Amino acid sequence: MTGPTEGTSGRALPSGPAPEPGRRWSRRRIVATSVVGGMLLLAVAAWIVYSSIRATVRPEDSVRDYLDLLAAGDFAAASAAVDPATYTAYDEYDGETLEAPVVATGSARGGGDDIVLDPGAIDEAAAASRDRLVVGELRADDDGAQLAPGDALDVDVQYTVAGVDSSTTLRVERLADTWYGFPQWRVVDPLLVPLRVETNLPDLGPAAIASVPVDVSGPRIDGAPQRVTVLYPGAYTVTPVQSEYVAADDLEVTVAGGTAVSSYSDTIGDAASAVLLYSATEALETTVATKAEAFVGSCFGSLPAVGENCPTSLRLRADFAQNVAISEPPTLDGIATYQVDYVDGEATEPPLRATFTAGRFSYSSDGDTDTTRFSLFAWITPTADDVTIEFRSGL
Repeated sequence: MTGPTEGTSGRALPSGPAPEPGRRWSRRRIVATSVVGGMLLLAVAAWIVYSSIRATVRPEDSVRDYLDLLAAGDFAAASAAVDPATYTAYDEYDGETLEAPVVATGSARGGGDDIVLDPGAIDEAAAASRDRLVVGELRADDDGAQLAPGDALDVDVQYTVAGVDSSTTLRVERLADTWYGFPQWRVVDPLLVPLRVETNLPDLGPAAIASVPVDVSGPRIDGAPQRVTVLYPGAYTVTPVQSEYVAADDLEVTVAGGTAVSSYSDTIGDAASAVLLYSATEALETTVATKAEAFVGSCFGSLPAVGENCPTSLRLRADFAQNVAISEPPTLDGIATYQVDYVDGEATEPPLRATFTAGRFSYSSDGDTDTTRFSLFAWITPTADDVTIEFRSGL
């Protein structure tokens, strides 16, 4: 029998097979993989904690997250982040806080200033904007570390839209701290800008952005009710009412807090303003001229019974004039809007009127023949698919 092998030192070496190199490397790989995996888990955990800290500790970060949604065009998510069903005109002037008008969806409409608010329309109109806002510098009053849950602080916001630099103030509310002890913030005020569209024919109906109705205001100089539609900042195309009888060009308007064209109301505050002017179409001119000819003919043809709206000079002579004949019929001179009075938010008469050249008729009385002039005007109320025309002898 062969005994144990002796080494050079004379000591016996252990018998049996030598360890396999493959097994030694497998155990090393296991250890290395465990170490790398642990490091990755720690990195992921650190990133989660860092992201949570970044998103919740600084109030500006909550505002930026909200504004980034608007900038990216994710209007549904932006609207969900705040409450666009209630608009608060929040502002400060000369260091004195103004009373903030709050208007909720479905609020009663009165004869004075109104804010038109529709959260679904806000998102739909924003999707039609040609330019979205670019977020600028954000600055909070302080870090809010001393605030209790439910308290709010101001965040000043700088932004740009369609080349217009703007600024506003949004409030953030402190929420209860996270389970791991970091503060959380919620944006209170949506970044909405009032748009006021003034038109010379407010009773024609609302204009539109895409398919979203935009309420219009009558001329402020007349004391007409003023209405605004609140929108996210953007560059919009306002489309007028489509009518056979009056027309206006599309209106390109930038809705932002820093627009050069703006108006102010004690109820509404500052609003981006634009003017939509309607003018008569050829179809309306033809209709008015045709109806005027028929109206004048009916007045002269009804003698001696003359309607109260017939020319005054004809009514004054209806009892004695003989052989009455029109020598110069009136012709349409022009159609334009005029200043009117408003009572309880309603116009006292239609602002759209037609003027005519003076007409002339001849008549005989007691054997003498004479001629005299007569005047004619028309009050016009167009709609999208019809028109009402009322003729009168004077303004």
